[in-house]
Amino acid sequence: MAEKLDPRQELATFDELLLGIMLEHEATRRILVRKGLISNEEVLEEIKVVRRELLQDAKAVRQGVKRKRGR
Repeated sequence: MAEKLDPRQELATFDELLLGIMLEHEATRRILVRKGLISNEEVLEEIKVVRRELLQDAKAVRQGVKRKRGR
């Protein structure tokens, strides 16, 4: 029979979850670069775009304004 889990006990810490996401992201990026589907430069440029969009979204939320995403 399966062990009953205590709902008050954490299954994974925030750091463990974040590390898992980072590892998965990096592995995916490396595969795409290795296969020639994207370049490191494209990744860095897209990070800049996403960062700018998310910072603008956060600012809009603080100001109570909704903004459409996308290029």
